[in-house]
Amino acid sequence: MTVIRQEDLIQSVADALQYISYYHPLDFIQAVNEAYERVRLRHPLRPDMKSQVSIVYENGRATRIDSIVLSTCHDESMTLEHVKELIHEEVVKPVAARQDEHIAALFHDTITYHINPAGEWNIGGPVADCGLTGRKIVVDQYGADCEIGGGAFSGKDPSKVDRSAAYMARHLALRALHEHPHAQSAKVQLAYAIGVPEPVSVRIYDPVMACELPLSSLTPSHLTPSAIIEHLQLHAPIYAATARHGHFGVASKTIGPHVFHAWER
Repeated sequence: MTVIRQEDLIQSVADALQYISYYHPLDFIQAVNEAYERVRLRHPLRPDMKSQVSIVYENGRATRIDSIVLSTCHDESMTLEHVKELIHEEVVKPVAARQDEHIAALFHDTITYHINPAGEWNIGGPVADCGLTGRKIVVDQYGADCEIGGGAFSGKDPSKVDRSAAYMARHLALRALHEHPHAQSAKVQLAYAIGVPEPVSVRIYDPVMACELPLSSLTPSHLTPSAIIEHLQLHAPIYAATARHGHFGVASKTIGPHVFHAWER
């Protein structure tokens, strides 16, 4: 039987603490400490926040920031206008000022800002978002070959872009490979802001050939949750098949009035 000595336990804890202290990104540690300090001082912005920056690339180089999405939980005493003002003064401006000249040049006066686009947000954390999760999203998607963003598909209804837009991205990728026979692979990036139906960013490209894969007749209006639901018939009782066989790489089939895995067509 292996005997764990007291000094072994102490050393293992010390090693773990040292790893956390010295092998974590410094900006991450600083950001977490700042967030906890703001909570301690009862800052009106609460520690539940989501952010997204959409950048325009030309010939593989970032040229400008197109839009910034930032949704933050806040104290009930704050109006939406106060939140927007605070975000600009305490987040956007300081972040831009800390960047080197190449990144700072991406900021400009015509950036589209979506700050709490769904309105005031006073209840955050697990009270607002706890619920069914489903299988690991990496397993349900493409393994380690593709970036992920959002919750598990099986824990979301199709009104959530975590599920419906992921299906549409698969559909668009297959369509891109069909319309561009020279492509060796296809990757689709769709980004949304809460409360804004159309995506704030769309990109379809071949990461192997390093080229864009434009699709004919595709407009942002085709990519709203309601349009995706209608196009892929996501309100139909089709989800037992995804729970059993997975979401992607399964042949589409029609049984009675319903199309299963329609995004595979």
